[in-house]
Amino acid sequence: MPDENKTRAQLLSEVHDLRQRLEQAEQTTSRQMAVDRVRAEALAMRSFDDLRHVAASLFREIRSLRGAVFGCNLAVIDKRAERIHDYAAKRSPRLKGIGWTSPDLVEIDGDIAIGYREYDPSHPNYATYLSQWGRGEVWTIDSRTDDWDRPRGFAEDFDLSQVDEDYFPPELEIIIVPFEHGSVSLHTTGGRDDVVDLVRDFAEAVHLGYVRFLDFRRVTEGQRLQIE
Repeated sequence: MPDENKTRAQLLSEVHDLRQRLEQAEQTTSRQMAVDRVRAEALAMRSFDDLRHVAASLFREIRSLRGAVFGCNLAVIDKRAERIHDYAAKRSPRLKGIGWTSPDLVEIDGDIAIGYREYDPSHPNYATYLSQWGRGEVWTIDSRTDDWDRPRGFAEDFDLSQVDEDYFPPELEIIIVPFEHGSVSLHTTGGRDDVVDLVRDFAEAVHLGYVRFLDFRRVTEGQRLQIE
């Protein structure tokens, strides 16, 4: 129908629908660009230490897309060494005047802090994590129902000068999405249903980069053995 034959209500409805489609297209584009940036960071990995930067990129990009994000974790499993490497990304405690002495908590880009923890078979978290991860399903830790002392645990793990309860609000959920070699988790108060697909997109991006890193490590080790 030509516009001149439409009622004012019809024209306003069409404008509203057009705005919604444009907003959805912008959100889709922003999300894809954020995932691409994380994938590029992961593909650039050359050592396990580079996982710090991948974790920082994850936190930065997820926060740019969604509010109420208080942290994220990137965990990778090194089956050969029987180790789980866990990188926890949060806003730097320094921004709230909180100091720390642990060398395993490192600032990235001034406003993000990455805490590194390593678990071996002697640590109770090792078996618990592998059991959950081995199911290949998304799982959730809920501060309202699970055994919960994460604020104090984080402060103790990284020798913070004080406990920062703001890292762990009362209704916090940690949504953990597994991939072949580990998992990506998001700390949020916004509920699970609308973030699982988002985190899964980022987990797939990390997976691609990590597989390439493993290939790079195998080639490097093969060359080293040839030289020796």
